[in-house]
Amino acid sequence: MDATPEPKAQPPAQPPAQHAPSGHPRPRACPIHGIALGPLGRCVICQRAESDEPGDPSGGRKALGVLLMMAAALGGMLVYKGATGRPEPPIVVAESAPRSPPPPAAAPAVEERVVIDEARAVTSIKAATEEKQRSFEAAMRKVPVTVYTTKWCELCGAARDWMKSRAFPFNEVDVETAPERLAALRKVNPETTVPTFVIDGEVFVGFGPGTIQGAMFRAAQRRAR
Repeated sequence: MDATPEPKAQPPAQPPAQHAPSGHPRPRACPIHGIALGPLGRCVICQRAESDEPGDPSGGRKALGVLLMMAAALGGMLVYKGATGRPEPPIVVAESAPRSPPPPAAAPAVEERVVIDEARAVTSIKAATEEKQRSFEAAMRKVPVTVYTTKWCELCGAARDWMKSRAFPFNEVDVETAPERLAALRKVNPETTVPTFVIDGEVFVGFGPGTIQGAMFRAAQRRAR
């Protein structure tokens, strides 16, 4: 048997061109949407579908972009309103209830009264002591004091200056100016050393500020009794 050659595929038959009633061929129509094709052989609806981004058939990305644009526009409006210096509504602060006056000060505690009484007592004692001191100083100035001295005795000069600085009156006897004065010194002090004090009848040889002041104080006490 002779081999029969395989049949070749025939190209699809082209639909006959339709002609308009005027004799011109009719434009081709989109087999999906049924509208006339454009110059590129595509309908307007197909071109729009193809221009969409791949992988987003529902147009979600476009919707998100629109929302972002609307949010940016709204933010710009808010910034503009703030920049125009629109006055903000005043803040109302609730007034607090009137405060009651503070309670009257309480009376001093017992301890405070005790401290005050002690301070007054100390002040009173101090005043009494000072008054008594002044009284004794006045009495001491009434005590008779005789001091036997010589011009060349340095200790006699110190005793003289101390008595004057305390404003104590005294009778100074220079034993070198007259024999009877030396004789008077020999009666109270046979050694005739100077200075010699005779304070209200008491004899003190030499000079010591504490000794002399104490003797005058005792003499004032005796006279005050």
